[in-house]
Amino acid sequence: VCVPPEEDCAALGDEDGNGLADCADPACIGTPLCRQAGPLAFEGIRTDMAQAEATDLGFVQCFRDLYNVRIDHVAMLANCQAAQVLVACRPVGAAGFTVAATGERDEVFAEVAAGADIAHDHNGARWYYTPNFSFGFGPLGSVLSRSQCDTSNDQAQLKLCWHTLDFDVGGYRCGATTGLNNNAGWERLVYQRNGRPFGVQQNVNAAQVAAQGWQVCHSSLYSTGGHSLAQIRANCQGDDVMMACRPVGAAAYTLAAAGDYAEVFFDVGNAADASHLHNGVQWYYSETWSWGFAPAGEPVNRTSCDFDSGNQTVPELRMCLHTSGGNVNGGYRCGANSLNGSAAWERVILHR
Repeated sequence: VCVPPEEDCAALGDEDGNGLADCADPACIGTPLCRQAGPLAFEGIRTDMAQAEATDLGFVQCFRDLYNVRIDHVAMLANCQAAQVLVACRPVGAAGFTVAATGERDEVFAEVAAGADIAHDHNGARWYYTPNFSFGFGPLGSVLSRSQCDTSNDQAQLKLCWHTLDFDVGGYRCGATTGLNNNAGWERLVYQRNGRPFGVQQNVNAAQVAAQGWQVCHSSLYSTGGHSLAQIRANCQGDDVMMACRPVGAAAYTLAAAGDYAEVFFDVGNAADASHLHNGVQWYYSETWSWGFAPAGEPVNRTSCDFDSGNQTVPELRMCLHTSGGNVNGGYRCGANSLNGSAAWERVILHR
């Protein structure tokens, strides 16, 4: 009997030959090496949340079914193994979620006893999961009436409940809309994300980054220039790209941020305040001006790099490289460190 090879999630290769290596391989999702997702995307319970926002936050769908069928909650747990999950519901075909909440997977799916008002608090919501009873959430401070699903009208628009019963019953509620047991017009959804840091990260262990499947596709000293951006883009093709910087030889990246290839290399032009938001980061890229990032919502001062004139907020969370003529040139910053001409610091681009 020929036994197919298994994926080694830490070996930086495609051992099982399915074209997906390490944390990109479904076999590795949920393993300790791959369950690194950074801060939670939001706190509390959201209503009318756009699906596009969830996608931009790095979430991908791992479970879907309709309210008129008995939920396969065992499959839900098996399919949704990443570090963080987002639980939501909506009418079929709607562009956004009627109600949604997110949390660490182990907290969201932590089992609690069957009981009317039994739940545990996590990330601004009351979560409950009880096999052969119910699964869902409500707002902090709200009264639950789980019999089996939560029938309470206390802050009804912020509640979600699905039966997990062992017999054939669907339902039950999506926000204030209840009695959905036989309704094929509503759907239950779980999304997950893992492996891509959200927002600007500090002191990121380089060995852990490598173990998650990231590979260095460019590195150079801040003192050097003439590095072709066309060559960097060619070398760094993949789903995800990470920009990072550190002192030469350091075990951790001082700063790191990651995003979709197309977003990291999206040309915003040369305007001083030009940037665009993606994955919790303000990104900017121009082959004739500068390339870098700042935290979400932070203005940039690209003259040509993001220059701190003395009143810049969170300077320690900004990275910028000078560019001109289609090349990366010397300088400029890693956090609050001004590095023009520095051979003691390096900029590193990774992909997977």
